[in-house]
Amino acid sequence: LDLLRLQRLSKNFVVSSPDSPLSLAPSHKRGSRHGGGLFLGSIEQGELSKFEKVVDGKFRGFIRRNEDWVIVADDPARLVVCDEEFSVKGEIHINGSRPCGIAAIDDETCAVVSADGPVWEVSVKSGRVRTIANVSDSELRLHHPNDCAWDGKELWLTFFASKSLDWRRSKESGGVATLGIGGGGLRIRETGSFMPHTPV
Repeated sequence: LDLLRLQRLSKNFVVSSPDSPLSLAPSHKRGSRHGGGLFLGSIEQGELSKFEKVVDGKFRGFIRRNEDWVIVADDPARLVVCDEEFSVKGEIHINGSRPCGIAAIDDETCAVVSADGPVWEVSVKSGRVRTIANVSDSELRLHHPNDCAWDGKELWLTFFASKSLDWRRSKESGGVATLGIGGGGLRIRETGSFMPHTPV
């Protein structure tokens, strides 16, 4: 780790959070001081100089598509589309629950994965949503898919466990799988990880 390089670092960054405000979070739910949303931060010479909420909501994954931000939101399940200044342009509702990960397939289409197993293809331009797979119902029975990435041929998925394993008891039962969109099926590529998240 280059500490001198970190001390000179100056960057803007964007992070998301699905948290509820502490005042509204019951004991079994995730809560934080800032609550959920999309946050814009700045680091100047290694020091945090700004951190502010720019869009309110229970957000998980997000991507930059052309000049827009496309954000995965839960409760209800939907995509929130914002312009480059973080003003909300519209929403695309998804008939499902617990969406969490998103990957851009092309300029118009993205893939969204649910922690319950469905994988949706969403046209950001038209708003059309189509279920392309359910990895929890497959022979491999992936448990809690968490995020995805597109490599131009296959969708890479992280998951917490497969088949009958319980990720809460088997702490290193997670891994990475690939899903061929339009053919190619589902394959486990690696296991032995604890609650893997983003596959990039």
